[in-house]
Amino acid sequence: MKTRQILLIFFISGMICQAHAQNNRNVLIEFQTGTLCGYCPCADSVVEKVILKNYPNTVVLAYHNLFNDPYQFFTGNAIRDSLTFHSEPEGSIDRVAGNLDYTKWADTVRSRYLLSPSSPVLMNIKYKTYNPATRALAIMVDFTPLVYLSGEYRVNFVLTENNLIYKQSGNSNCPGGDNYVHHWVTRVMMNGPAGDSLHYGFWEMAGSINKTFHYTIDSAQWIPDNCDIVMFVYKLTQPFSLSEIQQAEVQGLTRDLSISETRESETAVISVYPNPVHGICNIHISVSGEAMTNCTLFDISGKEILQLCNQKLKPGLYNVEFDASALSPGTYSFIMVSGSRKVEKKIIVSD
Repeated sequence: MKTRQILLIFFISGMICQAHAQNNRNVLIEFQTGTLCGYCPCADSVVEKVILKNYPNTVVLAYHNLFNDPYQFFTGNAIRDSLTFHSEPEGSIDRVAGNLDYTKWADTVRSRYLLSPSSPVLMNIKYKTYNPATRALAIMVDFTPLVYLSGEYRVNFVLTENNLIYKQSGNSNCPGGDNYVHHWVTRVMMNGPAGDSLHYGFWEMAGSINKTFHYTIDSAQWIPDNCDIVMFVYKLTQPFSLSEIQQAEVQGLTRDLSISETRESETAVISVYPNPVHGICNIHISVSGEAMTNCTLFDISGKEILQLCNQKLKPGLYNVEFDASALSPGTYSFIMVSGSRKVEKKIIVSD
């Protein structure tokens, strides 16, 4: 009888949230990286071209660090110390094998899927809403153990962003570049590095816990369509760095929204945040088809000041970031040429 009940849970949950058959495990990779890291482009390549190619359900969190890295000051960045990362690129695979050099990630991920292919916790996303005007997020999730569990279990909700164009150090083996496209960038750990308590003590099999999470996204400078919500459950142990991940899921912030929610226009144009600007400037661009894309900043006389992007980009939205604090106050022109399309936007640099 119990077996039938569990199978029914699998079936119903699969119909509601399209959970993986047999509750397949989604391995979580957490790694420390940085825009001044010479070997980090190699780590990115291992994740994108080896791990995600062979295990597409793998979930990725990149924790940026290092001096002058624009992505290092995210809310919850104490996670880097909690996981005892000491260098870049260094990563943890489901927090089960300690912190590893990137050359060992692929084999460790393969081993994790082979030795522990099924997750003991089913995550059923009941609903998700996001209001682009107020940037308010609400998500309801059911958590169901499929075996008897005991101990303290916690849940994290993390927001990441993709398609961030910013310079990246590299070396002859691991080329970076001035137009590097960053992925899986942790923008905020929405309920902190330790997450929230989900269950403590003896957790009965099929004993679902429902959790509703609310958060207002911090910054209008992030592109909602490029943002993902990463949710994961872990069992708290000591040391914290070996608190095993039980299951991870990823959902697009604006994908699969409730039909009651309104969406921003799909036909995005160039936007500048903030404008006027003095320090960090974020420019959102839309690439409609795969093409060479050049983004250049000119002063009022037409002199080229900065080339911010010059490479072939795939269709999508991108966030081009640069520091305007070194520029003289005045009006500048940002011009994007992508294929046959040319768009211009005025940027005002203030005192």
